[in-house]
Amino acid sequence: MRLMIVSCVILAYACGGGEDNGAEAPDAAEAPDAEAAACTYMGLNAETQTTERDDELGVLFYTATSGAAPNIERLTFDFYFPFGATDGPHDVTFNGENLKDCHTCLVARRNCESARCADGKAFLVQQGTASISALGAAGTPFQGSLENAIFAEVTISVADLESTVVPGGETWCIDRFDFDSMISAPQ
Repeated sequence: MRLMIVSCVILAYACGGGEDNGAEAPDAAEAPDAEAAACTYMGLNAETQTTERDDELGVLFYTATSGAAPNIERLTFDFYFPFGATDGPHDVTFNGENLKDCHTCLVARRNCESARCADGKAFLVQQGTASISALGAAGTPFQGSLENAIFAEVTISVADLESTVVPGGETWCIDRFDFDSMISAPQ
C-alpha cells in the first residue's frame, strides 16, 4: 500500500509538481570540523522552497532547490501520515534510514539536469535531527531546522524503493539548514 501511495505521489508531486513560492532559505553553514574530512559535499544554499500537502493521500512534500542545470541541487522532506509521520511541532531523529520503510523521509540529489532531479545522484539521510516548529494544514507555515545531517550516496530500487548505500560512495553533510515555506494544497 505504501509503495502504491508513494509511487502515485512521486508522479504527481515529489518529482517537481509544486509551484515555486519564491521563498529563500538562509545560507547553510559548513559541516562540523570533525566530520569535514569524511564529507564530499558540505552545506546547502536553497534558492527556492515549496511545500505541498495532499490530505486525500495523507502526504506533505517540502522541496528546497538551488542551482541551474547541469548542477541543480535538491532536498526533499516527505511526510507520509498514514505510515506514522506526525503533524505539529516535533523532533525527528534520523539513524540509518531506508527509503523503503521511512514515514518521514529526507532525500537529497546533486548534479541534476532538470528541476525534477530524477537524473541526479541520490543521497539519503543517515543521521541528524530535524526540529519542526510548525507543520499543519494548507495555508499555514512549514518551519524548522535540520542539524548535523549526514547523507550517504544511495541507489534506489524502482521496484520497491529499497535504498542501498553505495560502498565507498560520496557523503553530503549539512551542519544546519533552516526551512520556512507556506504549505499549499495540490494544484
